[in-house]
Amino acid sequence: MDDLDKTLQLANELVATKQSDIRQIELGFQLSSLTDASWRTADRTGALAYMDYADVKDYAELYGLQDLYTVAAAEGHGPHGLCHWADIGGSTQGVARRSRSFPDWI
Repeated sequence: MDDLDKTLQLANELVATKQSDIRQIELGFQLSSLTDASWRTADRTGALAYMDYADVKDYAELYGLQDLYTVAAAEGHGPHGLCHWADIGGSTQGVARRSRSFPDWI
């Protein structure tokens, strides 16, 4: 039985009977690394000036979200980083300082 199946079995047993013989599970995650090289290159070479303003705005918002993901991963927020950052409600200063709303088109 793999770790995910074991975890699901544990959850089902706890919900159904409030007990389980499973005493240990191991789950891990790996965050993807993202790059903004294309965006920075387009900006620095002036290519953005040839694009429609609405498209540039959309790309800027998307790369802004990517930046939030990258910072959340670097600060150890794990895979829930963006969800945590999107629901700040006055929590951590660092999160509030960098928070942004999700664009309508996502």
